[in-house]
Amino acid sequence: MTATLLLTKLTPPPVREHLIPRTRLVERLARGATVPLTVVSAPAGFGKTTAAVVAAHHLQQTGGLRVAWLTLHETDDDPLRFWRYVGASLQRAGMVENPLVSGLDTPQPPPLPVLLTALLNELATAPAPLVLVLDDYHLIEQPEIHAQVAQLVEAAPPIFHLWIVTRADPPLPLHRLRARGLLLELRSADLRFTAPEAVALLTENLALPLDPAEAARLAERTEGWAAGLHLAALALQGEADPGALLERLLHSDQFILDYLAQEVLNQQPPHLQLFLMQTAILPALCAELCAAVTTSQDAQADLETVIAKNLFLTPVEAPHPGADRLRWVRYHRLFADLLRGHLQRRLPDQVPLLHRRAAAWFAAHSAPDLAIEHALAGEDFPLAARLLDENARHTVMQGQVRTVERWLARLPAEWRTRLPRATLAFAWALLLR
Repeated sequence: MTATLLLTKLTPPPVREHLIPRTRLVERLARGATVPLTVVSAPAGFGKTTAAVVAAHHLQQTGGLRVAWLTLHETDDDPLRFWRYVGASLQRAGMVENPLVSGLDTPQPPPLPVLLTALLNELATAPAPLVLVLDDYHLIEQPEIHAQVAQLVEAAPPIFHLWIVTRADPPLPLHRLRARGLLLELRSADLRFTAPEAVALLTENLALPLDPAEAARLAERTEGWAAGLHLAALALQGEADPGALLERLLHSDQFILDYLAQEVLNQQPPHLQLFLMQTAILPALCAELCAAVTTSQDAQADLETVIAKNLFLTPVEAPHPGADRLRWVRYHRLFADLLRGHLQRRLPDQVPLLHRRAAAWFAAHSAPDLAIEHALAGEDFPLAARLLDENARHTVMQGQVRTVERWLARLPAEWRTRLPRATLAFAWALLLR
């Protein structure tokens, strides 16, 4: 399996101490261990992943189920790469044997239908009931993958349960599963914080100086949106007069996300605002990488400050071999989106330069996949072309033809003609396909 992971893929985020017990939500999701498919579908910031993590933890503790976790990324929209990670997550949970995973890692793996049949046979004899969680499934677009996932759901044994966490309904036969009572669905309305839950979160767990009536009004203003409540908490915690800020928030016509993000950013010193925006282009952060991208001698201290302030950070595993000795974190995706938006508006000329620095760092640290992604984003076509030509054959031999196809499509036409090894490898892959 390729080791250049953009995010933690096979380990769910930790269950955080400040979470409040949302018993109704956990009990509802726990019913996902009785049906083949559970779909948790809502826009960004509704706490979908957190709900799945808490419910999965509950099932492990009380129901004896095993949980296999896979966090997806845009680069996983390649059938062989997708199933390689699924196999690795199931192996990590102790549900499939090594030969199946090894078969996906061979230079010429068997056809995917053969491997899926083998997977279904192994699941039928699994030692314990299993939940497989596919987080961020909305990033998968290949119809071939959707068809294979549908096959897995409809042919899986009773002890196997699939949870799909997504921002949009997956193109699976949901209507057929719904009609047969084989589908559990949670949507925005289910994930919203109720007024009592919001009051408990803000006043008890986060210890904000709000009376219950103010907390309930804030819950109403955010419509129970988890990200809005947490952004409000960040803004209020650093405010000299939280009551005044709350009044502005409650009576503002500005979209609450933009308003709160601005409030949180404005509380930070200018150098830390710049650090946050510049490092938001990165899928994961460590001090060494931040220093290379920002060219700041204070990058390590700035990162430690951001971690100490808990500005929407999540610990992650090392994204490539050789980086295990470093401490890695990532921004919450919604917060990263906001920071990148501010960067694009305030310092648009810096965006390609930051990507180029990231590409150079990853290239120097034996992470060609990540280096190619950043080089293409920064329009560093010479570096992208060189890395692509050097690594395309290996990537194709791993079965990730569509990954190479996507990289080639993002290169300008004049650069594609300069890649003899890459185009030859791609041509052979198309011929075999």
